[in-house]
Amino acid sequence: MAEQNNIEGTVFVEFIVHENGLTSDFKVLRGIGYGCDEEALRVTMEMPRWNPASNFGKPQKMYFTMSINFPTKNELSEKKLKKLNRKQREAKRKNNFFTSCLIQ
Repeated sequence: MAEQNNIEGTVFVEFIVHENGLTSDFKVLRGIGYGCDEEALRVTMEMPRWNPASNFGKPQKMYFTMSINFPTKNELSEKKLKKLNRKQREAKRKNNFFTSCLIQ
């Protein structure tokens, strides 16, 4: 739904990390709708155990806020294109370097 409507943004999810590393009490602090809030909750609820916070060596319960970014497909393809162009430029430089070494 969000993909069809070109919705992008960041969802902020808060949860508790307990002394044993388990997480609970998930809630969306700021969402963007279009199914992104539900997906952010689903992903954070499936996380493995965390290392708990500690105070003077004793594990402590802690609230944690995580931001989850939902970019559009256009943003993703632009990043891939930049990365690809960078790799091509590096390959070209290496090729020119080896060619100039062979000519001399």
